[in-house]
Amino acid sequence: MPTTPSAVSTTRHHEGPPVGAPTVVTAVVVAHEGARWLPALRAAVQGQTRPPDLVVAADTGSTDDTPRLLADWLGAGRVATCPAASGFGDAVRSALDVGHGLDVAPDWVWLLHDDCVPDADALEQLLAEVARDESVAVAGPKLRATQADRNLLLEVGVTIARGGRRETMLERREQDQGQHDGVHRVLAVSTAGMLVRRDVWDELGGLDPALPLLRDDVDLGWRANLAGHRVVCVTAAVVHHAEAATHRRRPVRAGGHRLHRLDRQHALYVLLANLPLLRLPVALVSLTVATLLRVLGYLAAKLPRHAADELAALVAVLGRPDRLLRARLRRRRTRKVPARTAVRLLAPRSAGTRHLMETVALVAGSSSGESGAGRHRGSPARGTPAPSTGPTSEEDENLPSWSTSLLRRLLLRPSVGLGLALVVLALLAGRGLLGDGRLMGGALLPAPGSPADLWRSYVSAWHPVGVGSDAVAPPYVAV
Repeated sequence: MPTTPSAVSTTRHHEGPPVGAPTVVTAVVVAHEGARWLPALRAAVQGQTRPPDLVVAADTGSTDDTPRLLADWLGAGRVATCPAASGFGDAVRSALDVGHGLDVAPDWVWLLHDDCVPDADALEQLLAEVARDESVAVAGPKLRATQADRNLLLEVGVTIARGGRRETMLERREQDQGQHDGVHRVLAVSTAGMLVRRDVWDELGGLDPALPLLRDDVDLGWRANLAGHRVVCVTAAVVHHAEAATHRRRPVRAGGHRLHRLDRQHALYVLLANLPLLRLPVALVSLTVATLLRVLGYLAAKLPRHAADELAALVAVLGRPDRLLRARLRRRRTRKVPARTAVRLLAPRSAGTRHLMETVALVAGSSSGESGAGRHRGSPARGTPAPSTGPTSEEDENLPSWSTSLLRRLLLRPSVGLGLALVVLALLAGRGLLGDGRLMGGALLPAPGSPADLWRSYVSAWHPVGVGSDAVAPPYVAV
């Protein structure tokens, strides 16, 4: 790879290089069974308008042609070999250790997945922003899909809901029309294309080893914000991401094979490790109740494996309070601003309502036998969890432009229209019952004058109804 120093330079705080010194960037590629995507990534990295000064890689036990492709691209001396069960953070550390042996001290580390393809100016745009704003320590690109629908938005930064859901704050299958363009402060950015300052990476200890896969990016961004640094999404930098692991297009060995359990377990861990201490008791109760409700929901939907995963995730996190305590102590050592300052970057509570409405729309669409544009090949099969929000697969068919309007989609459902019509007819037929009035008649039960009278009527063995009755009072009286 070219080693010509970049023309992009910046003056930073004392942690960085001297004023006016060229910025040194090391790109780190993490690969796992990625032979089908590596050629495109190699071409994209080599075609950067501002190429990285060094490219190193880590292969996590691939059994396909990945090791040979990496060696042909970078040379065997720049590729670290890791066990198949290695997490993403461990793989990055191994690759950076290879870079240490090459006597290259990077100012910035550019993280790349083997299934992503950055646009030609992606790195240049990221470096331009961090040069403009010295407080930025982590910058991420706009993520879009690959191949079939390259204009499909995947992420413009990520956050997490208070219930643990990974939030992109995008509508389902939202197309990129520049509506989110700009530089946005966010809680976190994806590790697919993340640019992180090396001294901040070392300060935070990199990605948490307790999160080998899933939610590691959210946790790192949260910790960076609490350390007083800015995390931003630079939408001028674009990276296309296949999301191969999310869509089960390759085997996943890190953290076990139960992705649903891993996703939920890491969500609980990230929340309980980073939330302010005063919010922790409420979070513990709400997350426990939410998990039990999810278990009941999965059982009602005849998905016992997912119900078991939910319970196992809760037990794995709450059953080891020592791990949570150590995690919170580690974060306290690097925190420089109050923990509550990052809470405003979490997903708003209205996000849960939005997801509920989207789910109702999808269920209504599937129950009405909708086909064609209303249903898409990339939708998860029955029982497949959706670990994140936003679009599904790159292979989904394009929906009409009006499909992003949830209200219109709902109103066009025959079942919804029929329900609304029946409600209107019922209101018209019963219009005489609306408003003020009194309900009277000899068959009505006497209204109790006080709560004590109500309890007496419940426990009494004789009730003055009609000619009298010794029937037991119905249970709803006590309620």
